[in-house]
Amino acid sequence: MQFVYMTSFLRTLIIIISIILLLRFVTRVFMPYVLRYLMKKSEEQINKKFNEFNQQNNKNSYDTTNQTNNVKPKEKKKVGEYIDFEEID
Repeated sequence: MQFVYMTSFLRTLIIIISIILLLRFVTRVFMPYVLRYLMKKSEEQINKKFNEFNQQNNKNSYDTTNQTNNVKPKEKKKVGEYIDFEEID
């Protein structure tokens, strides 16, 4: 009876170890391709965001140059005088 339990345990252990080794092999083979794909996708997204930002920046800089020529600077209101308090011992 103990022999049956021992063989089933060894069989299970061998299956688990073989699955782990197989997964290690598969990840070593396919991981570079997966990482390369992810890097390309992230690079495309970064370039897309960068181009959108540049287009918005160019549009805003053109708009602000036209607006600044027509607008007079506003006068600053004087609220009050600055008072510096010192501690007396």
